[in-house]
Amino acid sequence: IKMIKSVQINSSNVDNEDLKKIYESAFTGGEQYPYNDIIRIVNENPDNVDITAYYDGDLLIGFTMVYILKRFVFGAYFGVREDLRGKGYGQTIFSSFLKKYSKSNPFIMGAESPLEENAPNLEIRKRRHSFFIRNGMRDTGISYNYNGVLFTIMSNRSDPFSQEDFDEINSTLPE
Repeated sequence: IKMIKSVQINSSNVDNEDLKKIYESAFTGGEQYPYNDIIRIVNENPDNVDITAYYDGDLLIGFTMVYILKRFVFGAYFGVREDLRGKGYGQTIFSSFLKKYSKSNPFIMGAESPLEENAPNLEIRKRRHSFFIRNGMRDTGISYNYNGVLFTIMSNRSDPFSQEDFDEINSTLPE
């Protein structure tokens, strides 16, 4: 892996076909907004939405999207280009991403729950959950259902995290 560079995504460069392809391949229909909604959210919330694209040379390899809220930073999306998964890019991106927010409010994210035994992608869920644990996140034991998909809440802090905390996050996310 070469030196990875990050590029801030804003209203001037969010309408990007390569970014859209990663977004649509990395997240199932139940997890994703239509891409046009992502563009609208970026345009309407420039100070509260942080989308970063990651490049290896000129090759777009992945992106992250977080909401900067009053008490939390909420990770909405973290995706790596499909043909580059399993090559260490995800770990490189995720660790630099966590480092960026390590001094801010607690970083909170949802990951498809590995406890939903009848999920069609159970093995992938277990691998992702392990990946996040290995890379500095902890499972808070709190879960939520979004569009019929069970997610578990993960945090980069050991501080207690409650259902009320998640409800606060959920009620303040841009729609």
